[in-house]
Amino acid sequence: VLGMIEEYSLPSKKYFDNKEFGTADKDALLQERNLSALRKDTARAIVPEYGILVRNTDLRSFPTEKRLTAEVQGRFDYLQETRLLIGEAVLVLHRSSDGAWCFVQAENYCGWLRESAVAYCDFDELCAVTETLTDVEHGQVAVVTKNGNYRIGDADVYLRMGTRLLCDDVVRY
Repeated sequence: VLGMIEEYSLPSKKYFDNKEFGTADKDALLQERNLSALRKDTARAIVPEYGILVRNTDLRSFPTEKRLTAEVQGRFDYLQETRLLIGEAVLVLHRSSDGAWCFVQAENYCGWLRESAVAYCDFDELCAVTETLTDVEHGQVAVVTKNGNYRIGDADVYLRMGTRLLCDDVVRY
């Protein structure tokens, strides 16, 4: 896990949330990864926790929502890796110093996401959910075929094409 986290290096960009990206910012960002906890417990095996994402969420190379850009008001955030969809399974491998972020392995990507985006479950529950989400033929799964706002129960949620949900009452509006 330590090697996976350390694969991400800080790009040499100048602006962190539209302010000069200084040494103190860099140090704080590196410290937030909480690598000392991994180094301290090297004799202890990492025990992954299992989870399902409860909302669409950004997967980032560092545990922060602040944007790192090449210019003030820059459009490209160099810390943004990808976006994971509601219902995706993740393995939680590590937590940030403040506990607000977790380092996860998704199906095809690893990185940091907000801990609040994860609903935790045990391995058997994770397997049951992922198996059900692939069984479209038996009517328990709604597959989004067009990006847009949908109502799920009482909640209004933006869903992307390809999202699979365990529900019968998804309504697009």
